[in-house]
Amino acid sequence: MKKVSLIVVVAIILIIWACEKEQILKEESVVVENNDSEEPETKKGWGQTCFYYIEYGLKWGGHCHSSFPGICEYKRICIPEIYFEPCQLIPCWPDIFDPRIIYEKIDPRVFISLREKLQLDIDSRHGAVPFAMNEGILGLQFYEENRLLSSDGKILLLKQDLVLDIETTKELGLRGNVLKAGEYPVVFNKENKTFNAILNVEKGFERVSE
Repeated sequence: MKKVSLIVVVAIILIIWACEKEQILKEESVVVENNDSEEPETKKGWGQTCFYYIEYGLKWGGHCHSSFPGICEYKRICIPEIYFEPCQLIPCWPDIFDPRIIYEKIDPRVFISLREKLQLDIDSRHGAVPFAMNEGILGLQFYEENRLLSSDGKILLLKQDLVLDIETTKELGLRGNVLKAGEYPVVFNKENKTFNAILNVEKGFERVSE
């Protein structure tokens, strides 16, 4: 009789253990399926981060005259491994298309250092990171004073129209890629020493001339 009772107890224990194991396996299966269906958070951005390496000077007769202020040419450098959402790092101003109004209203502290935040290896003498504030406003973040800036660092002066590459401007959601010659306001963030130029973008896209 004792043997029969012992066998019954063992059988009950085995049944309970088997049921618990089956439940655990089901829960683990659900977790795996959920993980497979979710994309990593870093892949939710617009695809890559690009910045410009700028050669300052005046391009004339096929040569760059570095003694003059301006932009002779620039090189676009992109890092596909780095993603971020537009307006995520620097807030957008969707309804204001006048750089001067944004300049007057914006708090300089919103301009975080994109170089530091994204850990970009940028030469501060020649590097500039583009960002969009809305479809008609492009920002360019510089990391030290340069020949495009006024002596007080509050104005960026373009002597000639500047045509940016179509790929970057479209990725940023801009309506065009041409920056007209003129004066544009610059917001200086004294906490991270960034110079943030706010520029109008003309509607329409043009190919960069060779």
